[in-house]
Amino acid sequence: MPEHIDLSPNPKSHIKTLSRIGYNLDSAISDIIDNSVTAESKNIFVEMDVVDQKAALVIKDDGYGMDEDALINSMRIGCKDPSDIRGEFDLGRFGSGMKMASFSQARS
Repeated sequence: MPEHIDLSPNPKSHIKTLSRIGYNLDSAISDIIDNSVTAESKNIFVEMDVVDQKAALVIKDDGYGMDEDALINSMRIGCKDPSDIRGEFDLGRFGSGMKMASFSQARS
């Protein structure tokens, strides 16, 4: 038997599973806004519109933002260790909320 067997989840199936874990539109928006709070935003704007007969949601803030490496890492599911010490404004714990909230509301 080999020492290492890759049991990584199938990405497509894993995303479908995560998209169905307890989020409604309100909780999904709140989870994404938590990231604005973590980034010490003073202003957070939530805009909803209809574009080409499809709902569009934009969340904008004036927080400190991310560099490219932080953005790429933030798109990784589970990008945080829950035992790490967090900053005063950091509401995240596992590094999955933004992705799960987004997956729960979009099919593509």
